[in-house]
Amino acid sequence: MLPKWSESFVLRQSETGRNGLIRSDVYFDWMQEAAAHSASAIGCGLSDLESGGYLWVLSRIHLRTEGVIRPGDKILVETCPTGVDSLFALREYRMTDEITGELRASAGSCWLLLDKEHFRPRRPGVVFPFITGEEPELPRFLPVPGKIAPAECNSPVVFPVRESMLDVNRHLNNARIAGMIFDWLSDTMKTTVQIREVQLNYNASTPPESVLTLSGRVEGKHFYTEGTGGIPGEKELLRFQAEGTVF
Repeated sequence: MLPKWSESFVLRQSETGRNGLIRSDVYFDWMQEAAAHSASAIGCGLSDLESGGYLWVLSRIHLRTEGVIRPGDKILVETCPTGVDSLFALREYRMTDEITGELRASAGSCWLLLDKEHFRPRRPGVVFPFITGEEPELPRFLPVPGKIAPAECNSPVVFPVRESMLDVNRHLNNARIAGMIFDWLSDTMKTTVQIREVQLNYNASTPPESVLTLSGRVEGKHFYTEGTGGIPGEKELLRFQAEGTVF
């Protein structure tokens, strides 16, 4: 079986919003950290990618949260690969309270394997065949994330991309985008929001010195938002889309 990776996190005060509860982007930080360690443990982590001239990029992720997490809560994050769908390598996550065992969140994600020279996708099951040949230890909790239909947008907010927001691939980190969505929703809804469920599709990477404009729409507890932009003076692209619900 493809081994399950387990890693514990304790929610820090600096990871909460004004309401004293976990910020939405922290889930993405935890998943990113656990996925990196899981990939290294099975032979497709950062050192393995560098030797082959590859890189992983998160393409789509669907997160569903259960209840709330407060400072000091110990959360066990479990993750493992769950097969391949065309060019996507699939990965699941489960987050539980380490003391009570209660489910706090679950997620499913799609990753692309790119070659560093041309940034073209490669078939992950060919480069790393072991991620397709065995039954995963974690089941799929959510459907494989699909495309998100665009919607009419309003309430634009501008977000410059700063150095602290970049990842090792020199692009805007996926968790920082989740933070931007949290900020946009809080601005638009005039309150500190708690996201119940969100699907986030990363349509194009965002390079350093870009400026993004987030806009969207909120109808009751449902929301849609998207980020467009790029380096000033160059072509603007649709960088990401997200849709979901708040508590």
